[in-house]
Amino acid sequence: FYLRPEARFHDGHPMRADDVVFSFQTLIKDGAPLYRAYYADVDEAIAEDPLRVLFKFKHTNNRELPLILGQLPVLPKHWWATRDFTKGNLEFPLGSGPYKVAEVKAG
Repeated sequence: FYLRPEARFHDGHPMRADDVVFSFQTLIKDGAPLYRAYYADVDEAIAEDPLRVLFKFKHTNNRELPLILGQLPVLPKHWWATRDFTKGNLEFPLGSGPYKVAEVKAG
């Protein structure tokens, strides 16, 4: 997979291959069981350079796997470095999509 060099998280930090690898590893280890099942045919994720990620597959017969990996949520590694992914809180996570969360009201 190739990342667009202009891709940014909402804090302006660039999205890089290390973020993708971190996301894959974090979701497999600490994410919902759905992620372990969803990505079970992926052996490993490797950041080949800042904008390129290589996913090694366990099998070659899952033709849908590249499309599934394209849906991988990318978590900002720098943001999660000071937070515990396994602990819930009311702080909304830093995103990178077209919409930015403005506020959260607990209730």
